[in-house]
Amino acid sequence: MKYFHLWLKYQQQEKKLTSSQLSKDLNVSKATITLWLQNKRKPDSTKLVSIINYFFSSKSKRRIALFEIFYGKKGGFIQG
Repeated sequence: MKYFHLWLKYQQQEKKLTSSQLSKDLNVSKATITLWLQNKRKPDSTKLVSIINYFFSSKSKRRIALFEIFYGKKGGFIQG
């Protein structure tokens, strides 16, 4: 999950969500969101699935999201 923090930050900005709203919707503390965004912690696999499902309803988009979290997205939230 090398790129999770960048992916989450990108999704948060795209959807115009505050960390408070995101923490409420994902049923985690705001401190947890902060730690994820700072790349100091990662969600467990169950929570990761919940997060991806929160952002995407389409099965194909969920697969793409999982790929991006692990491998990055050139030209998107990963520059270079």
